[in-house]
Amino acid sequence: AGPVRIERGNLLQAEDIGRIVRECRAEGCVHLAAQSSVPASIADPAATWEANVRGTILLYEALRGVSPAARVVFIGSGDTYGEVPPEKQPIREEERLEPLNPYAASKAAADLLSWQYFRNFGLPIVRMRPFNHTGPGQSPGFIAPDVARQIARIEKDLDPPVLSVGDLSPEKDFSDVRDIVRGYRLALS
Repeated sequence: AGPVRIERGNLLQAEDIGRIVRECRAEGCVHLAAQSSVPASIADPAATWEANVRGTILLYEALRGVSPAARVVFIGSGDTYGEVPPEKQPIREEERLEPLNPYAASKAAADLLSWQYFRNFGLPIVRMRPFNHTGPGQSPGFIAPDVARQIARIEKDLDPPVLSVGDLSPEKDFSDVRDIVRGYRLALS
């Protein structure tokens, strides 16, 4: 794989996205830009849909105009499947999408948009729906960094030896982000 170039811009500003796509003339794009916090999506569903759906449209429109052959890897979410009964697990990509929160619903919509941009405009888009992953650099607000922070504070005697974790009834698997990124690179090639 060739060099990776990271550009900053506002996904909701067509001018920013257009400039970046024009300057890069990329052969590939991993579309990770999203509002990815479930609690934030519940607090502000409109902003979540704006970022995740409208932002995806603006990116695809810029690519259509400048680099229509650039392969796009759209990063959706396993959360779009909702609650899948044990007899239907492991989950197959053909499983119905039944999102249970504004984040998951917006990612499901952006996933379907990706299919439509492939089907209607020929953009070479690969859709992925990764499940939970964690690793170095993950932002606070997600379970692994929040628990790690609490443990570090407890070990330094800054907090009492009590972990606050919320509802522990859901069972979840976590992948290492470095493994996930290897999968993204393979999908891009």
